[in-house]
Amino acid sequence: MTENTHDKRSIRTKRIIALLGVAVLLCVTFWLLISVTFRGSAAYEQTLLKLERSATFKEIVGHPFEPGFVTGLLTTTGPSGEADLSFEVTGPNGQAKVFSMADRRLGIWKIECIRVVYDQGGREELIGDCSGR
Repeated sequence: MTENTHDKRSIRTKRIIALLGVAVLLCVTFWLLISVTFRGSAAYEQTLLKLERSATFKEIVGHPFEPGFVTGLLTTTGPSGEADLSFEVTGPNGQAKVFSMADRRLGIWKIECIRVVYDQGGREELIGDCSGR
């Protein structure tokens, strides 16, 4: 193998490593942007407040609790919008998976339904008007 061929492979390897590094950096940035957007939404904040007010949630998960990574859908168009969020929570007494649906009308978010699936015993709790959902 000539020295020129070796140099070309070395340069190609360095370029691939650099491109992979940029791709990882973009993925992490995108992930953080999504997390900040969801966590900063009124729909998310209202969901957390309703969880804190639930006696069953306090008993099974406990307080303080720590929400995990939030996924779902969050759309707004002017004063209207909708949110379908899901995240896990961990507290001193246990864990749960939370699913929340909210609507935004006239610029005001309203939680329609929260479904909490507790890890302990497979219990489930519905908060809000969850009929037909």
